[in-house]
Amino acid sequence: MASAGHSSEPARQAQDARLVVDTIPTLAWSARSDGSADFFNQRWLDYTGFSAEQARDWGWTVALHSDDLNGLVDYWRSVLASGEPGEIEARLRRFDGVYRWFLFRATPSFDNDGRVVKWFGTTTDIEDRKRAEDALRSNEQNLRLIIDTVPGFVCTLNAAGEVELVNRQVLEYFGKTAEELKNWATSDAVHPDDLPRVIDAWRRSVETGQPYVLELRQRRADGVYRWFQSRALPARDMEGRITGWYMLLTDIDDRKRAEDALRTNEQSLRLIVDSIPGFVATLSAGGEIELVNRQTLDYFGKTVEELKNWATSDAIHPDDLPRMVDAYRRAIETGQPLDVENRSRRADGMYRWFHVRGRPQRDAEGHIVRWYHLVTDIDERKRAEDSLRRSEAYLTEAQHLSRTGSFGCRVSSGEMFWSEETFRIFGYDRATKPALEAILQRVHPEDKAMVQEQIARATSEGKDCDLEYRLLLPDDSVKHVHVVAHAVKDETGGFEFVGAQLDVTEQWQARDE
Repeated sequence: MASAGHSSEPARQAQDARLVVDTIPTLAWSARSDGSADFFNQRWLDYTGFSAEQARDWGWTVALHSDDLNGLVDYWRSVLASGEPGEIEARLRRFDGVYRWFLFRATPSFDNDGRVVKWFGTTTDIEDRKRAEDALRSNEQNLRLIIDTVPGFVCTLNAAGEVELVNRQVLEYFGKTAEELKNWATSDAVHPDDLPRVIDAWRRSVETGQPYVLELRQRRADGVYRWFQSRALPARDMEGRITGWYMLLTDIDDRKRAEDALRTNEQSLRLIVDSIPGFVATLSAGGEIELVNRQTLDYFGKTVEELKNWATSDAIHPDDLPRMVDAYRRAIETGQPLDVENRSRRADGMYRWFHVRGRPQRDAEGHIVRWYHLVTDIDERKRAEDSLRRSEAYLTEAQHLSRTGSFGCRVSSGEMFWSEETFRIFGYDRATKPALEAILQRVHPEDKAMVQEQIARATSEGKDCDLEYRLLLPDDSVKHVHVVAHAVKDETGGFEFVGAQLDVTEQWQARDE
């Protein structure tokens, strides 16, 4: 019995070891000294859907992604030749055909003479990590693109205030490398007269965490100094600790020369803010708001997150919302610029008219990567247009009541303009093109020669015209009209006539009676 018990102990230990290997949360395997596989744990077999026989020797390589196969096999052979541990990343096919990224690690086992007798390895799923790395790279690329397209010089600095990243405009202006710009305090990048003040102000901002705002002169690559406004704001983590600084350098040299009175930072900042022609916003390629300027937030009285849901909020007048949503959708789908007018609700509940213009930003392949929007207040213009329309309506009604029609004519081109009452007097509908031929067609045959003579004399000499004649309309009715026209010179030196014609038929009828 004792002998039987002792003989079963190694088997039980081997069974326990196999159970451990099969249940560890990773894919495990072993290979002979020549690199041919001789064992795969159950998790490996379950993942690939292979049997132990299918995976044995070099059969496991069938599960590798075709783009990774040669690289991994070549690397595995180099590890075998070196006898050193190794690791490599590759994609491994799951039983359902889906490929996921794995980290392949291999460690050798040696005999007493130092010869490799066995290889043991793990295959660890790193798909989530790879996706996170890809997302991070994409975010970094987007950040770099944004920084390089900002109309100014942009720098990022670490928490201690040391330069980490600068955009392309900075490198081109200073004619220095990023490494050289890290030592800006000891270089000629800043004007000597401004350098002590700049260093002191920057030191205080880094120590206190307060925003940095300063005007200074900076040296261009050709040796010319220009005035810049430098603004830096701290980035903080959830606990309020500063993790870095973001700095914007704006060329204000022309403004400094033109506006001697604007000497303080507050005045400079006010000028910059006041010169922005409206509300500015950046949107993703899909049309989601990413960033808006301060004026936008102040006007709407909403946060950026709240403005992202503008289509379901009260930001747009209900009567304009369907048209706005449709215009946005068409722009996103077609890539065509957005150009639309709408009424937007101010924080106090008042609606004002705005002109919304959006332009897409494209990458090297022509794909839209972002939208830039400018929203301009046109409320005063819209009110003026409404007033003009009302005035025109009043004028039209007044002309109708007085039976007086107005007209204009440019002699050089023959181009004419008729008011609505003029169309009515001549008996034409609005689809008729105003022309001299149309007038003569309505002139009474007995008066046509006289009218033609008067028109010819006025147009050739550029003199005012005052005449009366009759119209014979298609229904054989006769109208008497009194026409006065005033000649003025146009920008080409030719003549234009501005005049009016009065339907005096009733006066003639009264005279006849």
